[in-house]
Amino acid sequence: MIRLVNPVFALLLLLLGVNACCHETASSPRTASRAETIAAGTPSIQDFSAYLRAGVTPGDIRKQFGDPDKFEAGGMFDRLTYDLADGSQIQFYWHIPKAEATHFRKDGTIIRKYDLYRKRR
Repeated sequence: MIRLVNPVFALLLLLLGVNACCHETASSPRTASRAETIAAGTPSIQDFSAYLRAGVTPGDIRKQFGDPDKFEAGGMFDRLTYDLADGSQIQFYWHIPKAEATHFRKDGTIIRKYDLYRKRR
């Protein structure tokens, strides 16, 4: 990741003989791109099984599996859809307070729904 330096500071450093217009910065851990995820193999429902639990967030899913094949978002909801190796799909949906995942067959019928909502005490 490249970060630009303040132009006044860069000019001062240039006058001193140091080129600091831009420099590499250590980036925070990034999410895997969809291409990297596919290169590692198209995920299966078993790959997602650890994430079919209460309290999982969209960030958790993106961090592990990269960008979704389909993404929808509104002011109050997020929906991530991933294509799976067997041709089925897994769709994660968050709409406060509802959170769920649905596994769909190729023809769009539901295989199973998972409740991802963590009840607050």
